[in-house]
Amino acid sequence: MGRYWKWAIVVYLLAMMWLSFSIVSIPGERYDTLTTSDSGWVYDEAKVINSTNGLAETNPWSHAPYGWKFEPQQLQPLLAVMIYRGVHALSPSVSLMDVVRFYGPFLFCLTLIPVYLTARELGGRAAGIFAVFFMATMVSTIYWHKIGAFDREPTITLFASWTFYGLVRLFKTNRETLARDTLLAGLLMGLFLFCWTGALYITAALALGIIFVLLLAFGGKLMKRFDDLYGAAYHAIKTHFQFLLGCIAVLVIATIVYCGLTGLSPNFWIGFSTTMLGYLGIPLGGGAGIAFPRYASEMQAPSSLNDVIGSFYRDPLITNIVLLFVGVTLILCIWKRQRPHLLLLATLIVLLALIWPGKGQARFERVWWPFVPVMAGLGAATIVRWLRDLSFDPNWEWLKSFQRPLLVLVVVLFFSAAFFYNAVSAARVTTPPTEWHGIGLDPALMEAFDWIQTNTSENDIISIQWSFGHLLTGATDRMTVVDGTEVTAQEGTWENNPSFTPRPPDYIYYVKNGRAYMYGVNEGARAYTVNGRRPDIQFFPYSTENELRWYLKTYRDEYGVCIDYILFTIDEISNAYKYYQYWEPVPILLGSPELRSTTSITQEGNKLVFNFGSGRERVVVDQNAGRAYVESGGSQQELDGFAFLFYNPSLIGGRRFDYSAQFYSPSSPAIDETLLVFVNNNQVTQAKLVEGVSAEVSNRELPVAIRDVGGIDFLDEVFTSSNQYVRIYKVNHSVIT
Repeated sequence: MGRYWKWAIVVYLLAMMWLSFSIVSIPGERYDTLTTSDSGWVYDEAKVINSTNGLAETNPWSHAPYGWKFEPQQLQPLLAVMIYRGVHALSPSVSLMDVVRFYGPFLFCLTLIPVYLTARELGGRAAGIFAVFFMATMVSTIYWHKIGAFDREPTITLFASWTFYGLVRLFKTNRETLARDTLLAGLLMGLFLFCWTGALYITAALALGIIFVLLLAFGGKLMKRFDDLYGAAYHAIKTHFQFLLGCIAVLVIATIVYCGLTGLSPNFWIGFSTTMLGYLGIPLGGGAGIAFPRYASEMQAPSSLNDVIGSFYRDPLITNIVLLFVGVTLILCIWKRQRPHLLLLATLIVLLALIWPGKGQARFERVWWPFVPVMAGLGAATIVRWLRDLSFDPNWEWLKSFQRPLLVLVVVLFFSAAFFYNAVSAARVTTPPTEWHGIGLDPALMEAFDWIQTNTSENDIISIQWSFGHLLTGATDRMTVVDGTEVTAQEGTWENNPSFTPRPPDYIYYVKNGRAYMYGVNEGARAYTVNGRRPDIQFFPYSTENELRWYLKTYRDEYGVCIDYILFTIDEISNAYKYYQYWEPVPILLGSPELRSTTSITQEGNKLVFNFGSGRERVVVDQNAGRAYVESGGSQQELDGFAFLFYNPSLIGGRRFDYSAQFYSPSSPAIDETLLVFVNNNQVTQAKLVEGVSAEVSNRELPVAIRDVGGIDFLDEVFTSSNQYVRIYKVNHSVIT
């Protein structure tokens, strides 16, 4: 009978792999490109590894003309190249990009194997079967494992699952299996570290699990004799001595594997230990250092645990069902308190710390992926086992009436269909970053990248917004000014350090009261000043002809960054219009000398009436007619103009986009005064009369992205996508002097 069960499990796993592949393939099958933000960076690594037959050192296409060093954790690109060479030997028509595009779905299917094995170790075959089901239907994994997804998540998920399996085996080990389980866990952990620097979190779970094991043994002995602290401690260590040696050996083996593959020093343990102690409020090294703003969405701390936990399956009902099973497992762990159960509790605590509201980071949602299905699978199997056992109790005889194959089949199908429908629905609305700024941008970028490969030199430098930088380098083999890799440097240090590269860095900051203020992030970007690659390149679409000329000349002459082509996308073009229309007038309006402040504000139908006193008792804004005038003695005298300034007090901090304005100006004003009306949350809060600024606002130069570049001598439009969503301009440096 056991042999048939094995084959049944194999068939089940293959079926779930097929279903999983079908789900994660839905979002990516519509796109011929890489479909996550940093996939191009990892693909660049794979290209270098494939061409050099060794680990990649520098990305020649990143941060032109300097290149940027690759991180030593290169398991994913190395695996991709190994798979490519094997497949290519059998089918020469297969390219490295073909392997890369299907890498995510393929590894997700393989991840079901360690998920099954882990749950089976903890709760038997039924737990493994349930765990695979919950993993296959998880929603938050879809984006990172779809076709074209070559960010590190597929490999992280696979080796996190295998490492977790190795640790469960380690915590279940005995004298006979200690050597085997120790070697297995150490090798898996070493490979996991080679995959991702954040993999060190698993060692924190291991350490906390060991502490729980020792504390339980210590407390049990101490309860028998309260005054024998030494004896209780000795008992705890002696009882689990071989297990402790195994855990130490796991860390040693993992360190040897990791350092042997990367060439790094074991000193990384010091930095990790310092980080962990700092999280616990025990700072080492003399203080907390400089505080940097968390500006990226992935760096933000979740506002609540539900922000993360609710993302796993998204549907509230399905999420609650899974959480019910997880809750049962927690009860089981607390009740049994065996070593594997203590490991589960320790892992849960570490994972909670990584996403704790106000403390952790949203990006660590992904480390939960292998853990939740295992916990839910164990809980579901426990409930099924309880129901089965209760059916033999005379007091629960009524349960036998439900033990009908047809009824069980209907319940299973209904239950499964809800989970699979939820996953498929989520997959259908999942899109890559190229479509986040508008449907149709992806094919436009693909057209542009084809043009770049055909019509530009390998040494040409392309300017593109940083969020598409990795995509550009991966698709075209051309250098870009800035991409998703980030380099920060303090004002006054990098300028005076000739060895600092890249020059300039991505962000430049200054320090005040222990806090870093980064230009273009939490400090306004400055005109005609180098603010860092990211804010400068992001401002290209909004800049005027002279501003862009200055930046191109400065980057070329001061830093050797000779930008040959500038690529604008539809979102940049649209935002350049919004900037010109709504944001750029703000400093002009706020900078005009104030003449009067309002004393009262009333509303008469669709008109707002402001009382500034002394000849300005009735300053009227007719919103329907778009007019502002002074009403006195039955006459109406047009003001120079008026503007609504929309703001949020919590966001005011000197940044470029703190306010947005809607400005109106008449053709022939009678009074050289401009009315400013401040609006917060759809409520008029105050108003001011300032010196007339209509002429200054109206005579502004259009941003480069929305003007006809025919009159700009250093720019030639050389490509426009068929849907007008992408434009490429060639820079003529001969006239930039």
